[in-house]
Amino acid sequence: MSRAQPKGTTGAVAYEVIESCHSRWVFDSHRGRFRRVPLAGDVDLPVPDEEWTDYFGLEHSLDSDGFVVKLNESGSRLLRSFRHSEPCPHCAEDAEATTEVAVTPIGG
Repeated sequence: MSRAQPKGTTGAVAYEVIESCHSRWVFDSHRGRFRRVPLAGDVDLPVPDEEWTDYFGLEHSLDSDGFVVKLNESGSRLLRSFRHSEPCPHCAEDAEATTEVAVTPIGG
């Protein structure tokens, strides 16, 4: 069973949630922003604006569970990840370990 979730709503805001091995990725396409929430966290809590990151595109791979988040308009800054699935080739005991990387703005 895949933990990837379809689009949903919280209040009047529509969002898309994708579950990876480490976290839930919550995309607010109307405002062009996303945030990551630990798997044990609640995606429906009110969240301050500073906890969101702007994004310029979200691409889903048609031949894998991969997805790419475009962090700038030119597409030169990208985040790549994979949806978690069962059995998961990315977090299974015999899989190569992946780690979370923090995203910080370039140039301050």
